[in-house]
Amino acid sequence: MLERGSLHYNYQMKMVKDEANRQGFTFFRPNKRLVAAMPNYNHWQRELLEYELTDYISVPSQFAVDSFLECGIPESKLIKVPYGVDLKEFYPVKKEDDIFRIIHCGEISFRKGVHYLLQAFSELALQNSELWLVGPVAPEISDIIDKYKDKLEKEIDSGIKFVCISTTFFWDMKHLQKVISFFHQKDKVLT
Repeated sequence: MLERGSLHYNYQMKMVKDEANRQGFTFFRPNKRLVAAMPNYNHWQRELLEYELTDYISVPSQFAVDSFLECGIPESKLIKVPYGVDLKEFYPVKKEDDIFRIIHCGEISFRKGVHYLLQAFSELALQNSELWLVGPVAPEISDIIDKYKDKLEKEIDSGIKFVCISTTFFWDMKHLQKVISFFHQKDKVLT
């Protein structure tokens, strides 16, 4: 059995390439900063061979299942096993303020669509609201974050706030309580 914690590699790379094209970028910008992670060709080919040789592929979501089906992997090889959560650690608590807060927890990148989230949050201009981005910032999106951060900071008097918490600790157990505290402050969570 092979565990693939994401989409079929071909499907994922096509998505990243298509998004880079929509943004008017190739995989590299003239300033040499990555727009999207260039795949390691040998790793890519090895992963495709693993798909072929394994009896089963475990994936975490229906979206991942669909990506494998679209790339020609038989449904009989796919097992959907959604990620679980420890309800002793993650549980609802009463919020201590009345701020409408959206939290994106995960990689801050084009691949995760964060640029669309920033655009939507900026255009909505919701009063008494915050957008928190929590996770490692991919180099290709830092200019866009700066653009929206500057724009939203000018609107701070109107009760709109943007917070980017760039972290690398994110998923390790040492910092679990910090991550849990972020979730306790939210109205909506996007991953």
